[in-house]
Amino acid sequence: MTRKQKWMPFIFVTLVVMGVLAFFASTTYAQSAATITTDAQAITVGDPVILTVSVTHPEGSVVLFPELQTNWGDLIVRSQSAPQTVDNGDGTSVTSQQIDTRLFAPGDFQTPPLMITIADTAGNLSETAVAPLPLTVQSVLVDGDTELRDIKPQANLPLPAVWPYLAAGLVGTAVIAFVLFHRQQKAVIDNRLPHEKALDALAAIDKQGYGQNGRYKEQYAAVSDTLRTYFETITQIPFTDRTTAEIRYDLAAGPLNLGDAQRLLLLLEDADWVKFAKVTPTAHEAERLTQDARQLVLDTVEIRDQRLEIQDSAPPQSPIPNLQSLKGKATI
Repeated sequence: MTRKQKWMPFIFVTLVVMGVLAFFASTTYAQSAATITTDAQAITVGDPVILTVSVTHPEGSVVLFPELQTNWGDLIVRSQSAPQTVDNGDGTSVTSQQIDTRLFAPGDFQTPPLMITIADTAGNLSETAVAPLPLTVQSVLVDGDTELRDIKPQANLPLPAVWPYLAAGLVGTAVIAFVLFHRQQKAVIDNRLPHEKALDALAAIDKQGYGQNGRYKEQYAAVSDTLRTYFETITQIPFTDRTTAEIRYDLAAGPLNLGDAQRLLLLLEDADWVKFAKVTPTAHEAERLTQDARQLVLDTVEIRDQRLEIQDSAPPQSPIPNLQSLKGKATI
């Protein structure tokens, strides 16, 4: 037997093994695919847009979703859920994640490019691209609709018993008189700056432990009142007894930049959902509430000094051009 004949079986076996490996590699690659969808039908400015990213991959492999920034293209990312994996029973699995986003302008948009990393059982990494998803944000107004409509009549409700309110009023009056009397006696003057008052109020809210006791409505209401009082002081924009939509319009001409205005509106909207829509936040969201509010106050400390400099001059134009576009959005 010649040397060439001795090597022929070895070469044949090597080629077969390489072919089998290439077949399984191509099968594994073909089994990996990623899509992004949403259940939102008619989207308007500021509506929640829940995006679902689904990845089909070989069973046993692991999908690694990227952690998105708050400003993801034109979208504002609120949160990302924990990945959920379901086996298909045919050697493949589907891992999905939900992304809570918002859009603050009408028009046509699409999700930014997104790459998903997949780790196989051997630890090898591969990437799968997610095709962009088109999104259309509609205006809540109809072109040419300038008709003024009457306010809806007040609902008729049965009158409750009066004496509890009278008793509570007398007790409250006595308490207020007692507090005012002692304040006059002490003649205490509060020299704290607006941001110092807001930070002290947020610290007091944290000490109450609302989130630990499940009192989320009280916590969100207290944080909302603190932010409204603080920003009314430094911007001279009325925040008290006004809806978030009305405040959004006035912020268009205010001293806040676009990023700070959006952060403030998101915090106020969160408080509205918990106070009026009875939405229950997660423990993590409740814990982050005062942290985000405190950081927003610290980021806007210089706004008060800027307003003092221009107080005696003619009303200036918006210092940030992007706020003019925000004003347009507020009228939507």
